[in-house]
Amino acid sequence: MQPGKLLVLSVSVLTTAALFGASCAPAAGPAPTRAAPVGTAPSASPAAPTARPAAATPAAKPAAPAPSPKPAAEQPRYGGHLTIGSESDPPSLDPHQEAAGAVINMIAPSYNNVVQADPVDTTKVIPDLAERWEVSDNGTTYTFRLHKGVKFHDGAPFTSQDAKYSLERIKNPPRGVRSLRQDFLQAISKIDAPDADTLRISLSYPSASFLPMLASPWIMVIPRHVVEKEGDMKRVVVGTGPFKFVSMERGVGSRVVKNPDYFIKGRPYVDEISVYVLTDSFTRFAALRTGKILLIRGTPGISVSQAETVKNTMADKIVLQPGPHGLSQAIGLNSRRAPFTDLRVRQAISYAIDRDKAVTFNQGAGVVGGMLPPFWGWGLPKEELSKMPGFGPDKEANVATAKKLLAEAGFPDGFKTSIATRIHPGHQPAAEIANAELAKVGIQVEIKLLETAVHTDLRVRGDFDVLSLNTAAALPDPDETLSQYWLPNAGLNATKFENPKFTELNEKQTRTLDTAERKKLVNEMERVALTDSVNVMYLWYIRVVPLWAQVKGFVKAPHHFYATRMEHVWMTK
Repeated sequence: MQPGKLLVLSVSVLTTAALFGASCAPAAGPAPTRAAPVGTAPSASPAAPTARPAAATPAAKPAAPAPSPKPAAEQPRYGGHLTIGSESDPPSLDPHQEAAGAVINMIAPSYNNVVQADPVDTTKVIPDLAERWEVSDNGTTYTFRLHKGVKFHDGAPFTSQDAKYSLERIKNPPRGVRSLRQDFLQAISKIDAPDADTLRISLSYPSASFLPMLASPWIMVIPRHVVEKEGDMKRVVVGTGPFKFVSMERGVGSRVVKNPDYFIKGRPYVDEISVYVLTDSFTRFAALRTGKILLIRGTPGISVSQAETVKNTMADKIVLQPGPHGLSQAIGLNSRRAPFTDLRVRQAISYAIDRDKAVTFNQGAGVVGGMLPPFWGWGLPKEELSKMPGFGPDKEANVATAKKLLAEAGFPDGFKTSIATRIHPGHQPAAEIANAELAKVGIQVEIKLLETAVHTDLRVRGDFDVLSLNTAAALPDPDETLSQYWLPNAGLNATKFENPKFTELNEKQTRTLDTAERKKLVNEMERVALTDSVNVMYLWYIRVVPLWAQVKGFVKAPHHFYATRMEHVWMTK
């Protein structure tokens, strides 16, 4: 990818501005203090593709059901073959042990969670395998009533024991299992399955983020009996979801077909879904334009220039869904390997990166930001962010500071290093930007271009100097991002960032139910993290998702991990 002329896609800019305006304050997490009223399941007759009715989240008084999206002009139809473009192969198919979005692209239609994020409004938590739940008065016990008669794709019955097993596998992984999201469930003290249709979860403290974290697409319920037979879920996909997994061929793609026994009657609508692996953005875009693929849903969407092409030549055939994307562009410095053990070296690198150039490099499809995105309301305000190393507006002064810090650290002429990056449209630009920007202060960067599986292995083992990174903020709650990438034991904390003050502040914020007070603590955490400069943050993406007009019911989520179940999607032909 080469630096391109900054193009302005008018629909993207207008929509993004509107979304930013709507997100100026953090969404208040549900206050877990009262029992929740009962939710209901969708009717058997086909209806407009809406989210399932929300079981009320814990609140001081019964919450009104979530409003359904406006009905489509046409009634949903059954049948059709949905084709989707993906940017890479998944390292494996085990949802609890992987992080790549390619995994979600291929397996999400085959699984369910205990609860899920509303596919239309991901700030809401609605039923999934649990049809309703109640919360104790003190907010520390959640009792989930599960759907009866649910079966896995191999015909085995789903019970609360499978849900219990899945959550415990994530929270306390057995030997040989790599759990990347243990901290998602850090508030849990005990999980019980008193009968086949009841799951009871006890918390150590009331947590505003518990339900959103439980609704993460990665917290999938897997079949205990299959894991015990196979040893893991790396090569098999057996879920309870709307689509049955048929096959996957590396470098080619995957196929799923409609589950006729899905427990939500009348869903899904389409007969089958094929995901094609197209690593090159130009090939992917060509496949979209010719109709080989009808939707590009993964990390990149399409570029601004590609969106302009669609707008000018295919506006009657392809619909664009633009908006902010909870995915960052960054590089990580190995804090346990010299010279990155030296704070001065880390800060020098952060000062040397011109974030505005990074935005231009990405054709304007991004917003400068730090540990958390600027559009969810939890990130540092712009004036505060400008005080952090490298985020100030005076670029010449930033470079001068970088050179001064390197000289003080014993590298007046810079040094040589390497950056490991994935063959991926969200990672390669981060490496290329680092290569260009760090040269200004004498740091010579060798780019090592790696397959996703190799990059993942290096990240997990910590075997790198510098690493291209994407950190995710899929939900508008900071605990999701913090628990994946920033806490000492986080499964995706590749740089081994660890700061006692940061950890102490996190212990306070995650137990704080008052949103304003919690935001103050999270802002202070971000100051600590950006000052430490282990993860050098560039920007947060703006993404444009294209889909052919005959694809209905799909709504772009704030992150590509969400809106991937596809049970609500239907086709006009």
